[in-house]
Amino acid sequence: WINLVKGNDITTVLHIFSLEVYKIPEEIFREFKALKNLIVNGNHLQIIERSTFQEAKLLEVLRLSNNELTELNAYTFNMPSLKTLDLGRNRLERIATEAFAGLPVLERLYLSDNNLKSITSDVFYTLPKLSFLSLENNQISKLDDDLFHYNPMMKSLGLSNNTFTELKNELFHYFENLTDLSVSSFNILITF
Repeated sequence: WINLVKGNDITTVLHIFSLEVYKIPEEIFREFKALKNLIVNGNHLQIIERSTFQEAKLLEVLRLSNNELTELNAYTFNMPSLKTLDLGRNRLERIATEAFAGLPVLERLYLSDNNLKSITSDVFYTLPKLSFLSLENNQISKLDDDLFHYNPMMKSLGLSNNTFTELKNELFHYFENLTDLSVSSFNILITF
């Protein structure tokens, strides 16, 4: 499909909906040099190669929801300007520890409606500006107490509709600015 569209130096937003897209060609960022928003929703995206976003230096918003991604490998994203990353409604089962390394200004991360059962304790450590995180509608049963140690800017955290059995107070004590917490639809013991 990239051969059908001629890129330019002025397009800032590109929407790619409901096509037979299985991977994002890295050439897209050479064709569309001013691209700030890329929305590839409702496709068949299955893999993100390590080189895909190497030239996406200006990208601020990346929406890859409603695709078929099952895992995120280390150093998948290297976008110094990215502020919003939407990976909701995929089939994510695994996120490598350094999958989000290379996103120094990321503020909003959507991981809802996936198949996540666990999250390693240091997966968010490279995201010091993270203020919004959506983990709703997964199968997460436990979160390590120090998961958010490096995310003091967190304002909104969605944890609803998971399989938690316990959430400890230590998990939340790193937050100085948390104003929105969603923890519904599971049977848990919250200890304070």
